[in-house]
Amino acid sequence: MNKKENTVFELIKNKQTELLNIWLEKVKASPGTSTMNLISESALIKQSRELLQTIIEALKFDNYEDIDNPEFKNLVNTLGSISTIRAELGFPPGETAAYIFCLKDAIFHLLQEAYSDNSALFNKELVKMHSLIDKMGIITFEKFSQIREDIILRQNRALLELSTPVIKAWDGIVLLPLVGIIDTARSQEMIERLLQGIVDNEAMVVVIDISGVPVIDTRVAQHLMKTVTAAAMLGSEVIMTGISPEIAQTIIKLDIDLSMIRTRGTLKAGIEDAFNLRNLQIVSFNQAK
Repeated sequence: MNKKENTVFELIKNKQTELLNIWLEKVKASPGTSTMNLISESALIKQSRELLQTIIEALKFDNYEDIDNPEFKNLVNTLGSISTIRAELGFPPGETAAYIFCLKDAIFHLLQEAYSDNSALFNKELVKMHSLIDKMGIITFEKFSQIREDIILRQNRALLELSTPVIKAWDGIVLLPLVGIIDTARSQEMIERLLQGIVDNEAMVVVIDISGVPVIDTRVAQHLMKTVTAAAMLGSEVIMTGISPEIAQTIIKLDIDLSMIRTRGTLKAGIEDAFNLRNLQIVSFNQAK
């Protein structure tokens, strides 16, 4: 072993290109890996080179144990950046951790070659490096999981917004078509979007269509009543449409009072009623001629 390479820091620093190549070979050869389908080779090389460089910067302080120390700040930030990029690219969490753990095999190969004549030193340095990489893997997995949760929350938020559209049907008339199950979170979103839609469109009449709501129970009815009350506080008349025979029977069985709400069987009838309330008339094209 060269005297210049008498520490792991110097060994990795002087042979980082060799280590990088071995590491990338291990990553590509991992069973069931989808790495090369999700990221370009040039991006993978750039990502791995940057991470290896931050490892070298941290190791020059001869600290392998306390990854919370300031010298590991850049390394931790780089791991976070890699996790974020991979989460957004759709990598499975296990594969991101496996990417880090492949570095173990690459370092094993490098240390074995460097300390071939000193098994005690080889084992000692290998254990230290493996411990460090394990900690890196945990940080990566935790950050990846956090980012994935954030992505899922953003997607759920977007789906909520798309599933609760407030549509301007005419001047002073807005339509709120509901599809799917109405839970507490969606109810709050529904009320907020409807109230904002009423204000933005200066709506005097609101048509709420529930033909796409599969189940009406006491909880759902309470959410709908809250929505109606909130709309009424802004001076809007509410018309509810799409009450099927099955839902009507359920409402009766549950003894739910909808007497304060104008109801119509179909969305068409509800919109016609909304036009009447606004002193507007729907005229067919033939009648207009």
